[in-house]
Order: sequence, then C-alpha cells, then structure tokens
Amino acid sequence: MKKIIIYTSRLALILIVFLTVGCEDYLNKEPLDGFSDESVYSDEALATSYLMNVYNYIPRGFGARDATGVQPEYKGNDGGEGNVYIWDVCTDNARNKSTWPLSQKIFVPGLMTPTNLVWNNWEGNYKGIRKANLLIAGLENDSPIDEASKSRLIAEARWVRSFLYFRLARRFGDVPLIITAQSFDDDLMTKQTAQLEVYDFISAELDAVAPLLPAAKNLSGNEYGRATMEAAWALQGRVLLFAASVDASYYAKSAAASLKVMNSDFGYTLSPDYSALFQTDGSEHDKEVIFEIMGDPVAKKHGWDFYASSKAFGGHSQYLPTQELVDEYETINGLPIDEDPTYNDQDPYANRDSRLAATVVYHDMDYRGRKTDHARTKNTAGEIVAVGADLQAAPYTGYWTKKFCYVGDAVVSRDCYQSWKELRLGEVLLNYAEAQNHAVGPDASVYAAMDAVRSRAKIPTLTAVRPGLSQEAMVEEILHERRVELAFENHRYWDLVRNKIAHIVLKGYFHGMNIFRDEDTGALTYERFVFNKKTKEQTFPMRYYRMPIPQGEMDKNPNLIQNEGY
Repeated sequence: MKKIIIYTSRLALILIVFLTVGCEDYLNKEPLDGFSDESVYSDEALATSYLMNVYNYIPRGFGARDATGVQPEYKGNDGGEGNVYIWDVCTDNARNKSTWPLSQKIFVPGLMTPTNLVWNNWEGNYKGIRKANLLIAGLENDSPIDEASKSRLIAEARWVRSFLYFRLARRFGDVPLIITAQSFDDDLMTKQTAQLEVYDFISAELDAVAPLLPAAKNLSGNEYGRATMEAAWALQGRVLLFAASVDASYYAKSAAASLKVMNSDFGYTLSPDYSALFQTDGSEHDKEVIFEIMGDPVAKKHGWDFYASSKAFGGHSQYLPTQELVDEYETINGLPIDEDPTYNDQDPYANRDSRLAATVVYHDMDYRGRKTDHARTKNTAGEIVAVGADLQAAPYTGYWTKKFCYVGDAVVSRDCYQSWKELRLGEVLLNYAEAQNHAVGPDASVYAAMDAVRSRAKIPTLTAVRPGLSQEAMVEEILHERRVELAFENHRYWDLVRNKIAHIVLKGYFHGMNIFRDEDTGALTYERFVFNKKTKEQTFPMRYYRMPIPQGEMDKNPNLIQNEGY
C-alpha cells in the first residue's frame, strides 16, 4: 500500500509532535515546545501544524486499538470509538468473539451507567473543541497571516469543531455549547444547550464555512484529508438527518445539503470496485470519498486487519458478522432471500448481492490465496471427525469481517494504515434518499439515488423490483440499503437510534451458521443456530437513546443535568 502523510513538510511533522504535547494546556503563556501563542498565530506553517493537531480529534472508526493492543498515541479522540472495537458489535450486524470488551460486558446487557460508560468521548471532544476555539480566536485577533490563508484556517477549525459537537450531541443530547476560548477568568460551569439548538448551531456553521473552504476540485495532493466545501455540505446533510429525528421539518434541509454534494462540479462518482475502495490509503483521492482520515505508517497505524481477520491468517477473529446481516443481502435478482424462489438455503452464498462477498468472509470463499473451510465433518454416527482449518481458528458465528481488510496479503498485516472513509458519496446518496422521502415522499429522485447505489452492487434497481412504493415502505427499503451498503462503517447503530427502533431490534440473541460435511459423500448441510456461546443476551433500555453524561463531568460541573434514567 502507498504511504501518505498530510503534513506539508518534515518541519511541520516535527512541530506537530511538539504541539501535541506543548499545547495540551492552552493557558500556559510559554508552551513546553517553546513557541508562544503569538508566534503560532503569526506564522502560517505553525498555525497549519496546530490545525492538524485539532484534526486529530476526529477519530478513525477502526476501533480502539492498534495491532499490538496499544491505544493510539494521539490522545483526546477516545482511541477510535472507545473500548468496544467498532460500533457494529453492539448491533445486530456483529458480535465480539471475546467476552472482555466493554461492548459485551456492559453495553449489550444494558448495564451502562455514568460511572460505567462504554463510549466516553466527552473529554476528548471538548479538548478538541477547546483547541479549535483557541486557534479561531488567535487567528481572528490581528493575526498577520494573509487573509486568504487565515480565512481557510479558521473555516477548517470551525468545520472540525462542528464535527466534534455533532459527536457530542448525537450521543449525549443536551451538551454545553462553548464557542469562545475560555480562560480562568470566565465562568467555566457552562450549562447545557438543547440538542436541537446544538444541531442548529452546527448547521449554521457549516453554511458559513462552506464558501470559505476550498472546493474539492482545487485540493492538491498534499492537502488530502482536509475539509472542503463539499465536506461541509455532506456533514450538514448527515447532521440534519439527526435533527430531523427531533423535528421532522429538518428533513427538507438535510436533502438540500446532500443534493449540493451530488451536484458538485467536482463530479463525485461511485467507485466501480466497492471492495477495493476500503483497502486504499487515500493517496489516490477516489472520487467517491468526500472526507477521509488519512493513515500513515508511523503516527496513525491501526489494527483493523489483525482484529477483523481469522487466526488462520494471523488475525484475532474479533469482529464476527451475524447471520442476520448475511441474510440481509439480496439475491442477484434484487429480491430478499425469502422472496426469491431461486434462493437455495443449502447453497446460501451463491448468486447474492456482490457486497456480501466484499464485506463478509464465508465458507468456500477465495480469500488470501486459498479457499476458506468453515465445515465440520461428520461420520455416519453423527460424530465430528474433522474440523475445517478456518473453523479451528474460531469464527464463532461462522463468519468474519472482510471489509476494510487489505486482502492482497497472504497473511494479516499488523501495521495497517488504510484511510478511514468518514464521508463518501454512497452515504450521501442514501442520506438524500431518506431525507427526501420523509420530506416529499418517494419521488423519482429518491428512486434515482437508491438505484445508483444498487447498480454499483450489480443488482437490479429499486425502480425495477419495487416500483410504486409508499412512503412507509420506502423507509424500510432505505434502512435495508443503508445496512448492506454501510456495514461496518459505524452507521447501523445510529440508524436504529435515529429511527427510534433500537429497543425493538436490539433484543435477544442473534444467529450464526453451522456447516456440516458428510464424511462419505462430501455433501454439505447448512444449519442456523443461536449464537449465545460467548455473548450475553442483548437489551436496549429506553434510557440508551441518550448516553449518560460521565459522572466525573457531573462532579466537576454542578450545572450539568444528567440524562433521564441514569
């Protein structure tokens, strides 16, 4: 894989290391790196390096740890998404293999509390917000940097701040909205702002900064991984979908924001190879990707391949897709498996949506140079006499994750640096379809957005197989399409929450697939089973629709009001 670092020079890379440490306490008049605040705001290279440090508070979605089990060194962004590996293992898409991750010990059985919080990103996000506020104020206060450069730096800092506030508001609901650089002379016991008001602030900020950010077509190679005008629109479309779950009038605004991306003169297009899209490092600037978090082999390695892949290939078999997810992928006829008479449950992976093979490793798949074997061999007495090589490597549900893995290697890499595709056209099309359907119903533009995503997957369009849907039926189709298109990109959890169905869907145990081979004939038998060997029964208490504010934050600020139920 190609290596790419977004910093513009070796000097800037050195400075970012200093600034990561020296600016942690922004109230120090003389930071430990030796640069005063004034010098940072007066020098474009220093200010840009400081901005890169602020960008680091946007986490990659690959999970909490690198391949050695160590938390990433760039502190403050809660190490990916917290000590749960990935969001999908808390949904009906996947389970962890092990019982020790907090996702399985705390979240799944409904035990999350203010002192036992799985996803505690409060402190990390506010650190990033604080640094963004400081940079914005410093540049606005008579900085001698030329106006064009200064305007862009401020716009990018506001974009990152908006992203961080979005992460807080969707998780905790009402949160303190701090948009100035605070000092010890200020009242630091800030009260919460209502969730919808936070979303309004974010949307207004993105409206304001979009024309100040460079258009994607004008971005140079060493600037990949920085916000653009289109990234502002794409983020706004996503944010307003969440606002619409509070007030339906926001659906029309969300659709309008996503439509701007779709009509951008950059010419965003869906990548022809869905699988390869998620193996890239970002240096090629794929025209599907709107904003990605660049990796590099020194500062931003991650352990996705190691934790997602089978032990048979040197991995850890940690992210296990469920049978429910596998069943969601339609046949090549564009129909659910229970509606297509050609589907054979004893040859279940044949003639399916191409995204299944790009996302999930299953039995008898060509993978890393050989065929996978997940079958147990039975003799005539029904006794297990042999176990497939890959089953011995513990794919407890019968599957493991392929998406994002760099499958060009015969064995798993422990030093991964695929980029994290945070915003891409595939999501924007589905965001538009969802918002537009809610705003005006399933018009031709809703079908066109859905059809584009399905066509890339080489299955019939929705227009062909489901013409004339009602608004309610289209909601179900969009939820389905989002599930298979965006699997393992950390959307499923939030889709269930936004649609207020998490407490219905995330209940009980999910399933895996056992495969048995007849010792004499070699014939295979596929049997679904309840996967409860190493996981607890899932529940989603109603209080989970907002996560608890960490008790430590409640103790520090008496003006905070805890979310209901905690």
